[in-house]
Amino acid sequence: MKATVTVICNKHKILANGESPLMIRVAKDGKRTLKSLNISVNPAHWDFTKSQPKGNCPNRNLIKQVILKVEMEYQSKVLDKEIKNEEFTALSLVTEKRDEIKAQTVEEFYLSVLNELLMKLYEVPVNHKDEKNVVPQNITELADLTKEIRHLIDSLKSPSK
Repeated sequence: MKATVTVICNKHKILANGESPLMIRVAKDGKRTLKSLNISVNPAHWDFTKSQPKGNCPNRNLIKQVILKVEMEYQSKVLDKEIKNEEFTALSLVTEKRDEIKAQTVEEFYLSVLNELLMKLYEVPVNHKDEKNVVPQNITELADLTKEIRHLIDSLKSPSK
């Protein structure tokens, strides 16, 4: 059975500010799951037949933009599952975790790449309590490690005495 994704205004729940929360509703196989969009609207500014804010709603365009973004996200999840012939429920679709992108500095990025490479190279978990940490934690330690590596390479290149 096909899954449907809609945004609704939960008029039965009134928040402290007098508004009602907007929820994403995913329905499949006669079961539905609701998840909050973390935004609310006054029920007087919501068109319940069209499931969208009325023309006189403050922040109407912003609310419509959020609704469109969330609906597209869940519709793409549904299509992806259907294309791959994967089984899913309304609940599994809503609770599915996304890979989060964390903002980081260039230094943090290179240190994380170096960390992954060293873990593969040594095939041991780094930052283990019982073992010496081989991964540099800042740019100074990285420079020291680089010097050590260069010294080791130079000693391997020079003829033995």
